[in-house]
Amino acid sequence: NNLTNNNGSIFANDVPFPVAPPPPPFEIRKSTDESVTSSAVLQNDDQLVVSVEAGKTYIVEGAIFASSPSATPDIRIAFDTPPGSEMSIGHISAAGPAIDGGLLETSGASSVRIQLPANTPVPIMIKGTVVAGATGVLQLNWTQWGSNVNAVTVKKGSYLRVEEI
Repeated sequence: NNLTNNNGSIFANDVPFPVAPPPPPFEIRKSTDESVTSSAVLQNDDQLVVSVEAGKTYIVEGAIFASSPSATPDIRIAFDTPPGSEMSIGHISAAGPAIDGGLLETSGASSVRIQLPANTPVPIMIKGTVVAGATGVLQLNWTQWGSNVNAVTVKKGSYLRVEEI
C-alpha cells in the first residue's frame, strides 16, 4: 500500500493561499451639529474620529460642511494622527468668489484661513493619505480662524471615509 493516486485529482503543495482582501472602508458621519464660539483654539471634533493601525496606509476623504452667521465667517482645520505617522491631506473649499485650499502634512498643524459666506453652509472637501506610525486615532480638529461671538458650526452630515490600501 503506497498511496498511489490512480485516476484521481492532482495534488500540489506549492500553490499559495489567497491573500485576504483589505477590510472595507470605514465611514463616519456627523449625526449632530457642533459649534465653537469665541475661540481660535483647535478642538477635537466630537464625532469625526477613526481608529487606525500601526504600519498601515489609508486613503482619507470626506466633506466638512461648515457655516456661520458672522459677517466675516471663517474656519481652520487640522488632523491629529498617532505618533510617527506620515500624513498628506489636501483640502479645498469654494465659497463664492474665494477658493481656499492647502495641504496638511503634520499632525496638529492647522490649515490656512478657510473663508465661509455668511449663513450659507459650505463643503470643505478632504482627500489624502495617512501612513499610521502607531495604532491610534485619526481625528479632525477645527475652530474659528479668529475668535468671534458668532458661532462657526460643523454641520450634521459632514463625513470622513477611511480605507486601508
